[in-house]
Amino acid sequence: MVLERTRETLRRIKRRPLEERQRIETQKLVREAVYIMERLGQVIQDLQAGETASVRRDVDDLLKRAERLYNEHRGRVEAIPVRVDVYEVIGVDDPETARRWLDEAKTALTEGRVPRARTLLNVLRNELVVETDLLALDVLRDSLRLAQDFLQRDQWARFLESLRLLLAAPERVRTILPKPLIEARHLVTEALSKQSQDPEQARELVQEVRRRVELARLLGYATEAQTQDLLKQVGEVEQRLAKAEVSTEQLQALRREIETTEERQREPVQAQQEEPASPSIQAEGEAPNGPTPQQEGNRNASSA
Repeated sequence: MVLERTRETLRRIKRRPLEERQRIETQKLVREAVYIMERLGQVIQDLQAGETASVRRDVDDLLKRAERLYNEHRGRVEAIPVRVDVYEVIGVDDPETARRWLDEAKTALTEGRVPRARTLLNVLRNELVVETDLLALDVLRDSLRLAQDFLQRDQWARFLESLRLLLAAPERVRTILPKPLIEARHLVTEALSKQSQDPEQARELVQEVRRRVELARLLGYATEAQTQDLLKQVGEVEQRLAKAEVSTEQLQALRREIETTEERQREPVQAQQEEPASPSIQAEGEAPNGPTPQQEGNRNASSA
């Protein structure tokens, strides 16, 4: 029987991956570039309000900032992050349900019911999604140079178009992160803190690590070979915890192995203009209905 304090710990750990990733990705943003892009919107509003003197001052200032950014980062990076969204998509959250739906999807494919299989496969997700807008430094600088040139010639239509093109210039890159493996890492960290004072809870946390690793395998976030190695380590730690013989070094080694597997599964891709519909969330253990239009699944988003 799972201890009540273990259930509470599991609930807290469920929230950590999203919070952690939001913090990490926000720290990567180049604040000066974010300011430039946000200020461009105000420049357009000022132009539409006829505040031409303010527009000229702002463009001069923004170009100086862009030149400084370019010189600071030249030779080190080609593009910088100017906006990031981090959200989670959870269609299934336990290995038993994932295995059942995966088997049903395979059966549907075998029987030629492709729409049904597609619906099920779309639900087989438990991941963090990081969408980052990257802007090339030379594009930022050169676009503002061009805008300033139009401004000096009083070519207002071209000036406005150049700003709108710059605002649309960032390239969106999407990275998929396997949430079950991230949770497994946090579970091991929690077990490390409990192994001396509360070995029974530490053992239950490691048991949950096994379930998260198995879920990652079923959802395709880790290979069979990777999960076999991980589960072997988990089993050894479980046995030693039962005998009160587990060492801090063994738990740390397990966490490092989970981190290594997690890093291998990162999948950065260029995002498409249209976001495909995410799976709708069903009641626990309930199979999704047939190939009906789907709605966004458990999407908790943060934008910076």
